[in-house]
Amino acid sequence: MPDAEMTLIVRLLVEGAQDREIADRLHLGLRTVERRISCTMTQYGLRNRFQLGALALHLGWLDGHDIARLIQTQQAN
Repeated sequence: MPDAEMTLIVRLLVEGAQDREIADRLHLGLRTVERRISCTMTQYGLRNRFQLGALALHLGWLDGHDIARLIQTQQAN
């Protein structure tokens, strides 16, 4: 299970936020966000961010509210 900060990063990624937006919203540096995403992907042997989002959903890193927001976001687009 990732720490609270990484969970927030993944949640925002799943919602469609870009790295800069994530950094701004969480008051982190852009490189910090990029590094955290990269390290997590390497740790789990993932090749892309879609796989990271799918893994997060599969492993329960995101709750039902996160999934509902994701569906609403996708339907709005």
